Amino acid sequence: MEQQPAPIELRSERVRRIIGSPPPILIRMGIYTILCIAALLIGGSALFKYTPTYNFDAELVPSNPYNALCIIKIHAHMHNKIRAGQQFSIDYDIANIAPGRLSGTVDSLQARPTVERGAAYTLAYSTLPTPFALADTFPTTVAIAGPRQSYLSRLMELLFGR
Repeated sequence: MEQQPAPIELRSERVRRIIGSPPPILIRMGIYTILCIAALLIGGSALFKYTPTYNFDAELVPSNPYNALCIIKIHAHMHNKIRAGQQFSIDYDIANIAPGRLSGTVDSLQARPTVERGAAYTLAYSTLPTPFALADTFPTTVAIAGPRQSYLSRLMELLFGR
């Protein structure tokens, strides 16, 4: 029977010890780097602000030839974000009329929410001049700019609700 030669040791004990466990300084530096990046992200999200835009269904109701009453249906969970005096815009594309944009301010808000077909909403009203004569009620979408808020407050709002 032939004897197998003993396996050759390619690495010394010292080299195996270095390869086997990473140096503690590298671990500490990695943890500090991750913590610094997280702190910068949280600080930046608290510092930088943006203006959110909320989209709602609305109707333009003719009141006289070149004025329209805009009735905006604000979802019940969003009623605390919209106030009288806030700016809104309507992009329209009506047949036989060149596309354009109407702008106005919210004149008044309904005091109590309306419940219709299982959905609750608050009505907001505004009278705005139109460059065209409306013959009938025109359904559209309204974009309302909300109050400025930080990214961190928006994240907290999404996570924990308000």
